[in-house]
Amino acid sequence: MKKILPLILMLFACHDEAVAPIPPVLEKVNLSAITIAEAKASSSIAKLGNEDILEHGFVYSESNEDPAVGQDLEILKGAIDPATPSPLSLSADLKDLKMNTSYYIRTFAQVTSGTYYGESSTFKTLNMTPPGIRTEAADNITINSARIKGTLTSKGTHNITEYGLVWNTTTSPTTALQTKQVYTDNVTAFPIAFTADIKSLQPNTTYYYRAYAISNGITTYGENLNFKTPAIAQPGIRTDAAANITMNSATLSGTVLTAGSLPITERGIVWGTSAQPTTSNTKASITGNVTTFPNSFNVNATGLTKNTTYHYRAYVISNGVTSYGENKTFATPDATPPGIRTDAATNLSPDGARVGGTILSAGSYAITERGILYGTSQANATTKVSQSGNVTSFPTAFTFDIKGLSKTTSYHYRAYVISNGVTTYGEFRTFTTPDVAQPGIRTDAASNITPTSVRLGGTVLNGGTYAITERGVVYGTSANPTTSNSKSALTGNVTSFPSSFGMDINGLNRNTTYYFRAYVISNGVTSYGENLSFRTPDLVAPGIRTDGAENIGPTSVRLSGTVTSAGSYPITERGIVWSTSTNPTTSNSKSSLSGNVTNFPNTFGMDINGLSPSTAYHYRAYVISNGSTSYGENRTFTTTTVTQPEVRTDGASEVNTSSAKFLGTITQAGTYPISEYGIVYSTSSGPTTSNSKAVAGSGVNNYPYSYGVQVNGLNKNTTYFFRAYLISNGVTSYGAVNTITTPDERPVKIASGQATDVSINFARLSGFIADGGSYPVQEIGVCWSTSPNPTTSNSKASKSGNGVTYPHDYSFDAHGLREGSEYHFRAYAISNGVTYYGQDVAFKTHVVANPSVSTGDNRSLSSSVQEVAGILQSAGTYPITEHGIVYGRNSDINLGNGTKLSFSTPNNLRFPHSYSAQISGLGGISALTYYYRAYCVTSNGSVHYGDIRSFRK
Repeated sequence: MKKILPLILMLFACHDEAVAPIPPVLEKVNLSAITIAEAKASSSIAKLGNEDILEHGFVYSESNEDPAVGQDLEILKGAIDPATPSPLSLSADLKDLKMNTSYYIRTFAQVTSGTYYGESSTFKTLNMTPPGIRTEAADNITINSARIKGTLTSKGTHNITEYGLVWNTTTSPTTALQTKQVYTDNVTAFPIAFTADIKSLQPNTTYYYRAYAISNGITTYGENLNFKTPAIAQPGIRTDAAANITMNSATLSGTVLTAGSLPITERGIVWGTSAQPTTSNTKASITGNVTTFPNSFNVNATGLTKNTTYHYRAYVISNGVTSYGENKTFATPDATPPGIRTDAATNLSPDGARVGGTILSAGSYAITERGILYGTSQANATTKVSQSGNVTSFPTAFTFDIKGLSKTTSYHYRAYVISNGVTTYGEFRTFTTPDVAQPGIRTDAASNITPTSVRLGGTVLNGGTYAITERGVVYGTSANPTTSNSKSALTGNVTSFPSSFGMDINGLNRNTTYYFRAYVISNGVTSYGENLSFRTPDLVAPGIRTDGAENIGPTSVRLSGTVTSAGSYPITERGIVWSTSTNPTTSNSKSSLSGNVTNFPNTFGMDINGLSPSTAYHYRAYVISNGSTSYGENRTFTTTTVTQPEVRTDGASEVNTSSAKFLGTITQAGTYPISEYGIVYSTSSGPTTSNSKAVAGSGVNNYPYSYGVQVNGLNKNTTYFFRAYLISNGVTSYGAVNTITTPDERPVKIASGQATDVSINFARLSGFIADGGSYPVQEIGVCWSTSPNPTTSNSKASKSGNGVTYPHDYSFDAHGLREGSEYHFRAYAISNGVTYYGQDVAFKTHVVANPSVSTGDNRSLSSSVQEVAGILQSAGTYPITEHGIVYGRNSDINLGNGTKLSFSTPNNLRFPHSYSAQISGLGGISALTYYYRAYCVTSNGSVHYGDIRSFRK
């Protein structure tokens, strides 16, 4: 170099009258900060040359591999004085780039002698990844509600601005519907699950739903799933056996086996002398819902005719529908015998026992004798103990202490009663005399009786063979209670006799008959005294509470109350009173139920009608007992205002010379049902139902509800005024007036072309218009979607139709498509307010493929130098911008923890491509292990590795 410089100086010295121009030298462009729409370019002018630089900067293009000034996009940086020191750095921010698009770029400098360029570089903008969204299975499905679910699985390229769920009775619902659940909170952690509890659904109906997410203005949907609401099920009902049959009465029973879809309003028994009686025959009913199952009930059928066969069925009413159990029968006797039951034996001893029975009910004639028959078998149970005389109150228990029995012997016995010379028997029962004697026990009379307490006691008459471990009193509302009922006990033995004891019992119910017995336990055997009874006194009025108002409408409401407790006397009436003044009484408006209540708390409700809209009412629950009326607290409600449904005119479609489809939407319900809806139209402004009309239907349940009506028989080249309408409660509501003009003759003839240049997220879509039709075409374009037959409400690209001549071919670029997805597109044109579509064409975007790289062998060149190899086996979707070897001491070697030896990758590289690199500077400590692997980097920033290998220095 030292020899060449003097020669150059000599040449210039010899020819200083004509100095040759020296061009500037420009470096290759480096790209960084690449996004979906931006990139940063940087380079330098290594030498400025000897001419004034009139302009310099960057020039770039999508298609021109060597972009040129005046032909492609430019970024100008201005003139440069040649005296400026070199190298001179320059940079620029490239903006408004197309997503997922390759660009070519180079530096340039313009001087007097011409334009000079640096070497071309290439880069590709990033692709936009949509959010990950998944539709989950629905649950909690009832006849009119369900819970639908979705999951955001990943963020995507941009922040999520909205997500949620949409549903409808037609497939693939979109966010254009009002039936959706919207979430707008910022999501930063994934996955995140979300739900929508949807109500007011129709029974036995299939609903479709999808999860969705909106990011950067683009809506992404999850799978289209569906569920079906169940049909309305009726409660299960069973007719049970009749009991307590007399000449003129019987107890009839039924069981509500299962719940139905809706609450139960009434249950009971119907009966008559013909088969399959209904609620139009004689019945006894119980009102109110049932919440536990199975739920048995019984009623008393009175006023029957003796010696007559009756048919009866249980029934239940839900949602106004009556369901019946099976038809059963019973026959009233010509004469009714007394009811008799054999009771359990007590006070067993080696030679004796206490046996008894209970006369449950009177018969047709007076009782003359009652008693017990016993023996060592049913056949010889002929020994009797008895009492004579009539019985007038029921049930009446009787007992006998029998002696002279053999120890450890089983005895059979049964109670009997004689009436009008006829003997009626209770069931056979048995007892076995013990080998040992039990203590004697007597029940003593009750004392200190109050409405809620009493003192009960007994006397241990004598000891038994074994010590006494417990004594006390048992009590309950049924005869002959045992230790499994309520009891009060004393523990410990008794050694002196007779020994009396007493207990104070609290927590009793007022006006209630209780049965009680003293008992004693010895050697694990329980002996009982006589069955006695007492009745708590009768002092208080029934408790009554006013409950909240429900189902409030303009003229109706459901009002409820609860009888919280019994009073001293039976309840004869309960109900609701109401008025526009405070504290209404039974002299005001009322709705009532008659009959006593025996279960507490007991809630009842009334559907009240005939009220005035927008009016405040006062109401109270009440109950009447022994002629006295008790009221609950005063509460209020206000009836709602009568509102009209709202309807919107949505324009028209499919307009031709003699017909059109008119569109409308009922946006919200009113107070009353919709009896008719449709479209009215006329050639004069402001059409009404007195003009021409097309009825679309009646009775709408879901809102908003969109509809269309096809109208034929129109005149060509005529302007029509039209609007949507509906009728509710005799009042007609209209939408805004719209107009159409029917065309004179011919429509636009359009066809969809093909999808070309399809990549992972791009396609070029084309169309062809053979004939522009009778009217000017305002808009030409293509629309696309992942569903067949897309419309202009989906994604689209368009241009004005002004100045276009026909026939006309055109195409548009569709960006931002999803990788590996099937799309449908149609060419379209809009003329005279009508959109014409070409045929549906399907295509599928490509799937991203990754390059393949493998690690080769190593070779020692010296003690401090190793040669390592790699192979680029195949290319992927994105170009490889860099490849090489990374090495280091880390066994999990990668670009983040190792040293790289890199090569730039030319665009025309052939595969497979083998390469090698030398690792030097390995002197120093010996016996060290190094790890290395081949790698490559693609234009989208992804790094791909070969396997890890090692060598030992």
